[in-house]
Amino acid sequence: MSSLPFDDGYFDAVISAQVIHHNELDRIRKTVSEIRRVLRGGGFVWVTLPVSKNEPSSERVEIEPGTYLPLDGFEKGVPHHYFKMDEIPPLFSGFSVIDLHVDGFNHFSFLAKAPPK
Repeated sequence: MSSLPFDDGYFDAVISAQVIHHNELDRIRKTVSEIRRVLRGGGFVWVTLPVSKNEPSSERVEIEPGTYLPLDGFEKGVPHHYFKMDEIPPLFSGFSVIDLHVDGFNHFSFLAKAPPK
């Protein structure tokens, strides 16, 4: 996710449903940087991100604030960062937020427009 094999400005839109949160925050920032790079100026991004306090109830360990590593189950060993609403716009700084809300599955739905290049 943090190194995409596409040219700069390659896409008109990027869609990420329940993907980029599967990392530690520094790698999530790198992923967002790659999304910004591969989007054309004025392109759109739509991502879903799990809401903080929606953490799995199985055994897990917090490896950094808001990021948990499940110790069992089918996602054992896969980091999960759980977001607070105020974390999302700064993560996508420079983007124009079109919509940010919590959906029916207790995940943030974030739609934004990339800045001109």
